[in-house]
Amino acid sequence: MGINLFQNQKFISALVNEEIYLHVLCEEDAQDVYEAIIDSLAHLQKYPATIPWVLNEQSLENTKLYCQHIQDNLSKNKDIVFVIRHKKTARLIGLVGLHNICWEISRLEIGFWGNTAFNKQGLMKQAIQLLLNVLQVHYRFKRIEAFVDQENQEARKLCETLNFQLEHIMRNELRNPVDSSFRHLCVYTIVSG
Repeated sequence: MGINLFQNQKFISALVNEEIYLHVLCEEDAQDVYEAIIDSLAHLQKYPATIPWVLNEQSLENTKLYCQHIQDNLSKNKDIVFVIRHKKTARLIGLVGLHNICWEISRLEIGFWGNTAFNKQGLMKQAIQLLLNVLQVHYRFKRIEAFVDQENQEARKLCETLNFQLEHIMRNELRNPVDSSFRHLCVYTIVSG
């Protein structure tokens, strides 16, 4: 089944640099997560096929339930979500999650979204790079995937600057729940070994 990443202090302590730090999402983060969602909602709602939760009613209560759900599922060792915070101000920069962790073949999916208040500052890139370094160097993950809406140019550029390779585009893979149009899904990967 692998190592419980969220309990490994060596892993967690590696997720910090001069500007940011990451910690496992908990219920105490709910207020800040909710505020970041509200501030960023117009941007996030451009991509409802890959971020369908943005169409749900946004409330502090729903955000608390999400945080509880993440905490409840940590022991299953399949998903872990991190909060990214600014080191000096502790403001929430965004979330990054590791999903569908498959220890047997050393693969996982990474997903992320950022608070638009921190756009174009390079902080999301730093956070994801910290996480990728630990996953590749210390845990030797052989395949890391990111699934991105083809029209989400900011997320695609971020993947490319992090040295993900565009493996392929899954045409008409998703439907936009707003207008039922088809969306193409970009599969970005980092493959090692």
